[in-house]
Amino acid sequence: MRGRSKLCALLLAGALLLSGCTLARPEGDPEQAESEQDRFIGVYLVYSADLTGDAFSDNPNLTEMGSETLAAGGLGTVEVSRQVLLAERDGDGDWVFPGLEGWALFCTESLEDGVPTSAMASDMADGRFHTIVTDEGVTNDMAGTLYIGPPEGAPADWTSYDMTGVWTPYWVYQTAEGGPYLDGSGDASVGGGIFSYTAEESWTRTVDGEAETVTTRAEIQMEEVPRLAAVTLRQYGADGQLLGSADIPLNGTDQQAAWLEDAVWAVVEETATSGETVRTAYDRPGPEGEDVTHPLILLDERGLGHGLTLTLK
Repeated sequence: MRGRSKLCALLLAGALLLSGCTLARPEGDPEQAESEQDRFIGVYLVYSADLTGDAFSDNPNLTEMGSETLAAGGLGTVEVSRQVLLAERDGDGDWVFPGLEGWALFCTESLEDGVPTSAMASDMADGRFHTIVTDEGVTNDMAGTLYIGPPEGAPADWTSYDMTGVWTPYWVYQTAEGGPYLDGSGDASVGGGIFSYTAEESWTRTVDGEAETVTTRAEIQMEEVPRLAAVTLRQYGADGQLLGSADIPLNGTDQQAAWLEDAVWAVVEETATSGETVRTAYDRPGPEGEDVTHPLILLDERGLGHGLTLTLK
């Protein structure tokens, strides 16, 4: 694609690099208008505990999208069909890739009243997205955090480097019609451990007869957290007297609790399976103040984190 540059950075903290091979995405017809070509819009991170399969190639939901020409060494070239995984909208209107569980961090672009508008799709905690517009062009900058921790039944000395599966960052593209998809391209898989990952790509488009550069950057940070055994909400009066306490259900959904009548402050107590306890205090807001929100990270049986919110109203 004309005017497009690509930069990838993979920073590892003692992680094992596993060799991988994917087919490169076709660059398209150089005479085709930039606005009609597919473009990079972010990353879809997939975890697999099975080291023998290929999560993308083994997916039964792949769709043929054109073909691509591959070099076959001294035998010349060969044309093969191009298989992609098209994203679909789920019941909540979110983008999902059927048959491939993962964590999204990408932004789609559409025209609203003739104006390019970006929308972020993120399964990450602490998702951040902002668009920077300068005389040189537009930058869509995204970042998010993925939390991991001990799986169910893990020993007390477990660390993230004991994870036996692999992470694969697939690059997400968007068709000219607006649909996100994967084509299996991206970077080498990473085994175990804490790592950070950044992918960036630029392309050019013409706006009012002027060339404009659009850059998309996606950054994923990973952080280790303990496995929660219990969360307790305690509320106190002005004199520090405990007025009441309640156990917060850890059922994987957002939770709400009500302030007690005479409570002026509260403490959220998080107890890990290791016995470690973390307490966070909150003052009761005034009549015009916003509700108190406290973030919680729950781990599934594999030790992969899911963020939810406890709201004190």
